[in-house]
Amino acid sequence: MEMYVKFLLLICCLPIVYCATAIEEAPVYSAKDRELGYACESGYESVGLMKEGEIKKNFADDMCGEAYCSGGVIEYSGCGAEDVGPRCIMSDKDYSKPYPDCCGKVICFK
Repeated sequence: MEMYVKFLLLICCLPIVYCATAIEEAPVYSAKDRELGYACESGYESVGLMKEGEIKKNFADDMCGEAYCSGGVIEYSGCGAEDVGPRCIMSDKDYSKPYPDCCGKVICFK
């Protein structure tokens, strides 16, 4: 019974994570770029041209996320928000690490 109660407490106290996502329609208009195998062309200079299935992580200095190209559409994913609960804080992002390791971590105090 004690183990069951501990399990329920663990499940109830886990932080809730919300992932941030966005989609950009990004077809390649240049025939030359299409011939070179590019499938997506982002409006964001730091992302630029991408090949089908390509993933770019941390594509800007202050960005913790990734961009994924598929069929002329770029899907962006980032850390999002997290409900950390009482006696807990979020650490800062570490932009030196690739996504998702660059996202802040939950730190709880006793």
